[in-house]
Amino acid sequence: MPRDSIGSMSYCFRLVCLLHSGIAMISGVIILFDFNDKTHAKSKRFMGSTLHDQLLIRTNEALTGLLFFAIGLLLFIVSFVRDTDFHCFFAKGCVLVYGLIAGWRLWFQRRIADFSLEWPRQLIGDLFLGLSWVFFLVWKWREKYD
Repeated sequence: MPRDSIGSMSYCFRLVCLLHSGIAMISGVIILFDFNDKTHAKSKRFMGSTLHDQLLIRTNEALTGLLFFAIGLLLFIVSFVRDTDFHCFFAKGCVLVYGLIAGWRLWFQRRIADFSLEWPRQLIGDLFLGLSWVFFLVWKWREKYD
């Protein structure tokens, strides 16, 4: 395999990882610091009826934001790996994860009345993020067999 195609595959992998890293880190910071109080608690049911419930909901949101930020940081670190076999393995794993998330939203989250307006938008986002990894795999396959 020529040196140029290995470098271009690493560049494409880094670009996709950094895109996903940026999305995850920005989402995590927004959730963690809760810039907009109505971002996640759109109905009174999510506010909690007691102080204990409100504390649990706020703690859950903070941990969710921290998890998103940690995933973004992990993707940032992974973007600098140069092993092309790892790139393919990692991309296949990401496609599987996004597929499972989309399946979860399609089969379970749509049944919850409070999420009835949110799940189609989130499903489309999951599909687009998963498709970016599929395009990377197709591009890598094309580079390998051309």
